[in-house]
Amino acid sequence: MKKKMNVGLVFPAAGVLALAAELLIVNGRLEQLNILTYLLAIGIIPAAILFVSMLLYGAVSKGKAVTAYVLAIGMALVFSGVMLLYCGSAITPELVDTILANSVTSETTQVSMTAASAGDNIQSVLIFAAFAGMGAFLGSRIGRKKAPAAPAAEQDEYDNL
Repeated sequence: MKKKMNVGLVFPAAGVLALAAELLIVNGRLEQLNILTYLLAIGIIPAAILFVSMLLYGAVSKGKAVTAYVLAIGMALVFSGVMLLYCGSAITPELVDTILANSVTSETTQVSMTAASAGDNIQSVLIFAAFAGMGAFLGSRIGRKKAPAAPAAEQDEYDNL
């Protein structure tokens, strides 16, 4: 018998497409960003996309929860890799100065941005892994609650002895 493709894989693929669309939109507006919108566009929105896509995959997928967790870690690595490549290629020191200039601060507040270190990059991978894992976990829990209960084993007449 031929095994069917898992329909739930549409959601991680849609998550990658949503990330690409979000990065295209952000790329056109990089000059207008301030610090908060930059952090929202580069950190929070991709993590939310990853969480939702893994939540939907876990809820719809009929496979084991371990499969959802493994896919979640893989998707976290893909998302963090895409974000690191995007930030490495699109964010220049001149753009960082523009983003800092767009940020409204008081005279007593100083805002600065520095290049990411290896620890920052590892931390971004861990944050994406946490969001993806939590989405897969909650989705698997939702999927198990929606699944019909297994029929109870029929009792044999000798079980009552």
